[in-house]
Amino acid sequence: TAIADACRNLVVDDRTVVAEVISLPWLAHSRALLERRIDVGFTLVVDGRLPDPAVMRSHPLWEETESFAVISERHPLATADVIDPRDLADLPLHLPDKAETPDIYNLILEQLADAGVPAPRRAPPLATFATVIAHIAAGDGWLLSARTLARQTPPGLAAIPLAITVRHKLQFEIIWHAN
Repeated sequence: TAIADACRNLVVDDRTVVAEVISLPWLAHSRALLERRIDVGFTLVVDGRLPDPAVMRSHPLWEETESFAVISERHPLATADVIDPRDLADLPLHLPDKAETPDIYNLILEQLADAGVPAPRRAPPLATFATVIAHIAAGDGWLLSARTLARQTPPGLAAIPLAITVRHKLQFEIIWHAN
C-alpha cells in the first residue's frame, strides 16, 4: 500500500513520474539504494538513525508504536488479543540479517530482553523473506514485526500485538540517495 500510494503521488515539476516497482524485501532497500540498484525505497529508522546519513535522505511516513508477533494462523495463540513473548519460547525467532539492519536486529533483541526473554531461541538464517514467511506459515518459528507488516499479513499468518514496551522512536520512512 505504501509503495502504491507513493507511486501515485510522485510528481516532479508538475508531471507525474512513471515508476517501475521492483520486488525487493523492504529490509534490503537501504543496501540496494546505496548500491544504486533502486532510486527510492523504504526502511524502518530507529531513533532517527539512517543506515548511511552521509548519502541517504529520508522522509517519515508514519511512526511505529506497537510490536507484533507474526505466527502461523494455526498456532494456538493466533486468536489471542495480546501475546506475552515468553509464551513463544518454544518457537525459534526469525531475525533480520544483523549486517544489513543492525539497528532493527538490536531493537528486536532489546525489546524481547525488556519483556523477559533475554536469549530467544533463534531460527537458522534463511535466504529470502518469502522463505521465512513460508516457514512461519508452516509452524516453524515466528518473527517480531512493526505494524507495517501486521497491516497486510500474508496468507497463513496471524499478526498479534505483543506485550512489549517500545522505548525507541521507530519510524517507517521513504528513503532516497542524496544525489
